[in-house]
Amino acid sequence: MKPDIICKDWKNFLGLMFQTKKKSCLMTFNKNMHWNIHTWFCAYTLDIYFLDQEFKVVEKTLMKPWRTYKTRKKAFYALEIPAGRKKYVLNQTIRMEKHLNT
Repeated sequence: MKPDIICKDWKNFLGLMFQTKKKSCLMTFNKNMHWNIHTWFCAYTLDIYFLDQEFKVVEKTLMKPWRTYKTRKKAFYALEIPAGRKKYVLNQTIRMEKHLNT
């Protein structure tokens, strides 16, 4: 999986807000903990996968625009994908491209 956008710090955590073209985004939290996220200013419904440090799916949710969500499990990453584009299951490890270190 090669995300279109990678958000590595709070300065660029807009993610998919204000995006009109359907893209994917990997958000790196740098801490394994519970997170609150929202889809304010998102133009389309998202499948959001919360991942551990090994990119294993620990939680998933479907979010329509203008919603909020609090994770039940701790996560290190959030992968946002336009709804229906790909389907991952719990405990599945998602292969991420090596460009994540750039």
